[in-house]
Amino acid sequence: MKAPYITPRMKAFVSLAKPNMEYWDLCCDHGYIGIHALLSGKFTKVHFVDQVPHILDRLQELFQKSPYKINSNKYGLYIEDIRRLDRQMNGNVLIAGVGGALIRDALSMWNTNQSLVAERYILSPHSEEAITKSFLNDLEGYTLNAEHKLEENGRERLIFVLDRNVTN
Repeated sequence: MKAPYITPRMKAFVSLAKPNMEYWDLCCDHGYIGIHALLSGKFTKVHFVDQVPHILDRLQELFQKSPYKINSNKYGLYIEDIRRLDRQMNGNVLIAGVGGALIRDALSMWNTNQSLVAERYILSPHSEEAITKSFLNDLEGYTLNAEHKLEENGRERLIFVLDRNVTN
């Protein structure tokens, strides 16, 4: 498998994640970010989630043909809409390339059903950034620890880093 081209913003999604934990790439689309995370060797397992079956079929085929001999216990593929995702996601969770309202709705649902448990959320809405930021500032149990701005294709893109509060 040839490593895909990774933009600086996409690299940031992986570099901002906590190592030695799981990495969840939600709405993974082409899978480039998750592939980059997988090939980095920094994470215990990389999970790819998208609601479009052929995307995950293509990724499975790619991994099976890979010269890197990617062990199937190092990744997971799930066909699901993140608004209805009922898996407990630990470690790092990335949501990028979707609107801020979708991010808010997903986080709100997970909070309601008590599956909002990951250590770190890396969030980069393609629109409605203010909706995301407002929601994150009011989310109990988590702290908005960083807000990064990156220039991409002539547009300023935001990345929010949300960390779970540590309780003793």
